[in-house]
Amino acid sequence: RPIIGAIEGVDEIIKNYAFLIGELAENSFFKESGLSRRDFVRAILFGETNYSQVSRYMRKYSMKDMPAFVMVVTTKPESVDDVKNVLYNYSSVDTDFVIVTSETQLAFVKFIDDSSDEYQSSTEYAEFLKQSIFEETGANVKIAVGGTVATIIDLSTSFSQALAASAPNRLSRW
Repeated sequence: RPIIGAIEGVDEIIKNYAFLIGELAENSFFKESGLSRRDFVRAILFGETNYSQVSRYMRKYSMKDMPAFVMVVTTKPESVDDVKNVLYNYSSVDTDFVIVTSETQLAFVKFIDDSSDEYQSSTEYAEFLKQSIFEETGANVKIAVGGTVATIIDLSTSFSQALAASAPNRLSRW
């Protein structure tokens, strides 16, 4: 239901009312949508949110704005659940996300913690994950890595890059 209205004037009180109405409208979006933390990250990946919504999400879940990258992991449909479980094992409970995006693909959002120097690059980390998934499940996967972005709002850019990088791989044989 769209709400249409107008406020006359340009003084400070009118601006405050306009801001208040905007805030109330945004808050009603969150209450009506009832998105879980995982669903909201999915909405961010698919570019279905704006800066204001992402800021509220970060406050609601006490998230720091940290650099991150997205990996698109492609596997056979019968292996998706096993691959998802392995990715959960390698994710940080507080920040990282594993989201099933199709019957053969998962998105793994990996936030970069300044205190961790375990891997030199996102590509090196993807190679480690690919080997770990194979060792733990026997599943062959293809992992496409998006670029590292500075803020959560830009995760959709990294996701788009990873999707684009994975596109030719969909045509290849297992």
